[in-house]
Amino acid sequence: MTAPGREVTGTGAGPATLDLALDAGSVRVHLAEAGGIADATAVRARVELDPDAPVGWLQGLQGLAGLAGLFGLSGLLGGSERGVSSPEERADAAVAATTLDWDADARRLTVRGPRDLALRGVPLAVTVRASEGSEVRVRAGAARVVVEGSAAEVSVRGTGEVTLDEVTGRADLRCGAGEVHVRRLEGPLTLRGGAGGVRLDRVLAPVEITTGAGRIRLGEVRADVAVRAAAGDVEVADAVAGDVEIGTGVGTVWVGVHPGVDARVELRAGAGRVHSELPVQRERPAGSAPADRHLSVRARTGAGDVTVAPARARPALSP
Repeated sequence: MTAPGREVTGTGAGPATLDLALDAGSVRVHLAEAGGIADATAVRARVELDPDAPVGWLQGLQGLAGLAGLFGLSGLLGGSERGVSSPEERADAAVAATTLDWDADARRLTVRGPRDLALRGVPLAVTVRASEGSEVRVRAGAARVVVEGSAAEVSVRGTGEVTLDEVTGRADLRCGAGEVHVRRLEGPLTLRGGAGGVRLDRVLAPVEITTGAGRIRLGEVRADVAVRAAAGDVEVADAVAGDVEIGTGVGTVWVGVHPGVDARVELRAGAGRVHSELPVQRERPAGSAPADRHLSVRARTGAGDVTVAPARARPALSP
């Protein structure tokens, strides 16, 4: 089953503000540097039925339609006086009801998924192309979010998966059960999570992570990091500099210290083993990192093991 897609295009050079909202499906943003693709200065947005939607979504709408007919709720769910419309008709209607707007003066793209209750559960695919350095704001509901390329500030609210290539400005992520993956972070990050895992490959700016449950993995760390988890394992593969503070209620903690870096380490475990594999020396070894490269590690767990050791070989993160 296919539904016709709709598009909007904005012209003019430079980054834009991308304000996107969708309840179900996927949001994919492609950010390209000038000259990287044809007409890279343009902003393009397209909405269509999500081709990667789970197989069961159509049956779900059919069940919803049946209940609506049984209880006489066709008006509330978008049905006609002759009966509840088919899932295929709802898919077409969801695409048509999505708002696509380009404000040339403000360089702002606005995308709003359908507001009708019967249409909000239709999985749509929103695809946006814009210049790198654009600001991305997404209210995603359960939709998956992918941002490819370098973004300025990023804000995401949702319960689905979030994947970001590179963020140069502030990032504010509020995520429910979905996995979060950021490949390169050059601006400060605040992340509030529920039960999904978190992976940050390169941390070059301060990070604050608070989660209920889920595994947290950090690759190369060169800035302050604060992790607070109710439950879940925490791994830092290659800590180079910064104040690294980790606390988890239940779970193991593993921190790798970059070769040649002086580290001040404080480890605690309520129920579990505390172990350090780092060499202890009275004098700075020859060829070590500069004295101004400060690293402090404070790690604790209520139940689980805490280990500090030499950094892992690249690729840094364990599977």
